[in-house]
Amino acid sequence: MIGILSYNLYLWHYPVNTYFKWVEVNFALIEYIIIVFILAFTTHKIIEEPLRIRKKFNKNDYSLPIFLIIVIATFIPTLGKELESTSIKNESFQPIYQKHECHLKRTINECFLDDKNINSIYLIGDSHATNHFEALNNVFKPIGYDIKLYIDRNIIGYLVLNIEDCDKYNCDTTGFSQLLSFFEKNLTENDIIIFSTSRDRYVIDGFQPRNSDFKKLGNLKNSLEEIISIVSVKNSQLYLVDDIPKPCLGTNLNFRRDIIKNGFGELCEIKESDSLEERAALTDLLKSLSSNDNIIYIDPHSYLCFSGLCPTISDSYLIYGDFSPHTVSYSNKFLEKFWSEAKETLITGNS
Repeated sequence: MIGILSYNLYLWHYPVNTYFKWVEVNFALIEYIIIVFILAFTTHKIIEEPLRIRKKFNKNDYSLPIFLIIVIATFIPTLGKELESTSIKNESFQPIYQKHECHLKRTINECFLDDKNINSIYLIGDSHATNHFEALNNVFKPIGYDIKLYIDRNIIGYLVLNIEDCDKYNCDTTGFSQLLSFFEKNLTENDIIIFSTSRDRYVIDGFQPRNSDFKKLGNLKNSLEEIISIVSVKNSQLYLVDDIPKPCLGTNLNFRRDIIKNGFGELCEIKESDSLEERAALTDLLKSLSSNDNIIYIDPHSYLCFSGLCPTISDSYLIYGDFSPHTVSYSNKFLEKFWSEAKETLITGNS
């Protein structure tokens, strides 16, 4: 019963725009607390107490803990079950970045294994770069390109702060210096680097549209200029991919319950103009760096917006798997269209 109550324990009220908002109790946290309580109670009852009073184990000592475990397994709806939806048609709600080892789990050399006989597309940045990985494979692999993904936290930190954290990460196998070193040794004129990053790293917290953090944007510019200097020497190409829409910040929302399970997509959408306004400073920076044929700016934003709105759900299909936003595989429908239309420009001078 505790699991059922915790799952449904939130207070409804109706703002003027008829959107629902809740003050919620996170049932996943309650499940965790219950399990911890049962484990503590069980160890006290069948280990500590018998030792303290020097009595033999009794069958009754086991009955209550076993009963409580059965109740949890029976009544807590999320325990051991995959997430289901009452209205969304996706086969999977897993964000793309979670599927790939070269997103935070591998080293540069493991992910950028080089084959000189194949033209390479190096996909770098942060998790928003990973959003494009499957679409790029579907569009460019059939025409002879090997799509290589590499994301690590040490690089992300450098993009934002221009500092590598060698105390926390192994700077012999990760980080921005290692990335530059790889490109200096291995990049050829037939190769392409694709860079994408989330606006969230370069804005100040607040309501949408949020204000830009120009100091961090300056650090991003410095980082990209270091990559550009190598690209220019190698006569390869760098594509600067602007950020996808940011449907909402998720205030008072539980994404898994409200968006995925119940399909309340209207709770998480943004006007296309507001999304563009929020990332305007990032857009200006990327455009300012794309000053020649080797450095090219492209923008997928409009491919994920419809009739002036950028939603989380389109035609009963989920586009993003969380608030970040990280795309799910269904989004490839839109991103493949974007990359297909960019393809002829992308491979000019590289075939």
